[in-house]
Amino acid sequence: MKVNVFEDYFIVDSMPLEVVKLSRSTRSKICKEDFYTSPNKGYCASQSMYYYGYKIHAVCLIEAELSIFSWIETWYNKRRIHSFLGYKTINEFETEMYNQNVAA
Repeated sequence: MKVNVFEDYFIVDSMPLEVVKLSRSTRSKICKEDFYTSPNKGYCASQSMYYYGYKIHAVCLIEAELSIFSWIETWYNKRRIHSFLGYKTINEFETEMYNQNVAA
């Protein structure tokens, strides 16, 4: 992942927040007081649906992304057991493979 050091935030994901069904959008009076806050009609390709509402973006700080990545790499992936590895942690599996190669 290439990160621009001059930007503090980046978008992780986006999803639609449906206010009402599309068929009721003309009768809806929710948040229509101001043009900038009024809901819009849109299409979500991942869910194959038209919606009337808002598009929400999940935004993350670079520091948070790096700390989450380091937590996953140093704690979660190293300590959880894997069924593919015979229900061992990665460290146990690597140590066993190293000992087999040294003995051979």
